[in-house]
Amino acid sequence: MARQRTPCVECRKRRRKCTWHLNSIVCLRCSQRGIRCVPIDDLDSDSEDKRSEDGDQELGQYTTEIQQLRRSVQDLEATLRDIRYNNGNQLLSSPMTTTSNDNEPTWQLSVINGNLRLETPIKSMEELYQFSQASIRYLSPFHHLFLKKSFVFECNTSHILAETLHLTARIQMTRRSSTNASPLRLIQSPNNHINYGPIIDDLVNIYMRTPNCPLAPVIHIPTLRQYYNSLADPFSSPIIMGICVNVMSSSGSYTHLSAEERRQLADFFFEKCHDLLFDIFDDPTKRLDTLTTISLLYHYLTLVRLWLSEARRLATIAHLIVKDILSSGLDKELSNVERVMLQRQRMLSDYMLYNFTILIDGHTKSPFEITPFSMHLHVLDDEDEAVKSSIRTINHVFRLCRSRYFLTIVEQIKNMSMDRKAEVNLHVFLRFETIMREWWATLPDDLRVCEDPYSVDAVNFAQTLDDQQNIAAFGMMHGITMMVHALLLSSQPSMETDGVTSDFLTILRKQALLNATRSCDILLALLKNSLFYLKDADPLSFVALGHIMYALSCISNCPEARIQQQTQANFDQIVKQLLSHLPVDHHIPSSISPIPSAIQTRQASPTLAIYDRYALPGYALLSDVMRISLDQLKSLFQCPP
Repeated sequence: MARQRTPCVECRKRRRKCTWHLNSIVCLRCSQRGIRCVPIDDLDSDSEDKRSEDGDQELGQYTTEIQQLRRSVQDLEATLRDIRYNNGNQLLSSPMTTTSNDNEPTWQLSVINGNLRLETPIKSMEELYQFSQASIRYLSPFHHLFLKKSFVFECNTSHILAETLHLTARIQMTRRSSTNASPLRLIQSPNNHINYGPIIDDLVNIYMRTPNCPLAPVIHIPTLRQYYNSLADPFSSPIIMGICVNVMSSSGSYTHLSAEERRQLADFFFEKCHDLLFDIFDDPTKRLDTLTTISLLYHYLTLVRLWLSEARRLATIAHLIVKDILSSGLDKELSNVERVMLQRQRMLSDYMLYNFTILIDGHTKSPFEITPFSMHLHVLDDEDEAVKSSIRTINHVFRLCRSRYFLTIVEQIKNMSMDRKAEVNLHVFLRFETIMREWWATLPDDLRVCEDPYSVDAVNFAQTLDDQQNIAAFGMMHGITMMVHALLLSSQPSMETDGVTSDFLTILRKQALLNATRSCDILLALLKNSLFYLKDADPLSFVALGHIMYALSCISNCPEARIQQQTQANFDQIVKQLLSHLPVDHHIPSSISPIPSAIQTRQASPTLAIYDRYALPGYALLSDVMRISLDQLKSLFQCPP
């Protein structure tokens, strides 16, 4: 018995001793296992390639496992940061969840020479904060005020954009349920001899240069470019058809065509996309294509066609597809690019579904069921710096939005803007600036554009900002600040209050007026600068302007408020600039606008169907909302219209 100088394939693969009987053609180990023994010398080139391929497969498997471990570590690090942040703010959120005073610490006090002395030592910032809150609650003249958990406030100012969209969605659902009309009623192009090839090429190239996505890109542009170049027939791809719909329906594309012509082309591509989309709904191998296509149709369905119910249906389908992929573990089989895009599509579908539920139903089941914020987005190495900066900002904003405090604030804002009534917890407003400052301090230096976002010079500083990549966090912070304090300005308690409570609310309202006015001026300056760099009217610009119009209405209704001339000029300029992005033949005269009566009665009047007479109904509604708001604010500013 002797050892083969060169081991056989199996022994070499398993790194075992290869022993042969004299004149044997099979080694002892392979003979005992009953497997085919292949000496190395007998291998041909194909076998050598196969052996090499086996090693490559193992190496590839190890590489994939390492990448998965690296992503898991990144997710754990993000979770750890969130836990640390939430623990840091636990003292700020705990009073909202405390149901009994038994959880509060006990302090020993003494009165010496008429002065109150604290005998119990304070050993941490948390104890200091708890003592300050207890002092206001128990030792101040406002003791009985804080015995109440909350006040019911009623609002006398309407959020014109939100309420108009809500009523329009309701009237459309009523009309369709009564007439059984198909939501896919399209305008057919009279010209059947159009060469669509160059148009598709142009639209896809426009999208690859400037993807029209409100939050984060949901398509990896290098992958899209490679996919499109290898595509034989663009009409066979729902993604390409969805891109054509998305770009054709944006306000800054193909402006040389009339609104009717743009609508015809958008409807043509939508019909093709819609048919392809429903063909792949049940195909488990096309789930990512389905998600990508749905994300491309939101703009067309909402801001162009006002089909909010159809958009919500597609968002629900996307949400269920993502849920099924994650629950079955199929996301682990995806490539890194596919996994990152899936994460963003999940965020977008949940975000749209939440907003559609508010706009259509006017409420949500629970503010703590918000899912778009409960994730940490990733970036790819070959993405643009603007995309990377945007994703980083979104992650930091989501970190704030996941807190129980923020969800409570959002719920109260939503109730006040949609229902004009909210149960307001005064502790929420007293802690607001502290919460926001602490979050601001945790931002990295490149996202924190200034040290003090609430300084007296913040408005002048905002007017000088021209870096559009790093103002998102600053703008979001003042957007929520503006809405929170505008809520207080436009509201009154639904029950009678005593003198002390009235004095306290007066002080609170004066501070709210100062904060709302400052944040409104900052947002106007930021929006004015951003529109200067944008060739297209971003959907978020209209949303931001809708909130600004609501805040300005709340401010103008305060007798002591004084709107600065610069504020009026900035607002007027922004409205005119956004209107310039809309078709000129979609401006509805104020004399026939259905908005004033609909807002006053809060009824889904059939007159709201006037927007369907226009080629681009959503743009007609936006134009009408901005003009009506401009007229109302000018009258409140006491300026001639």
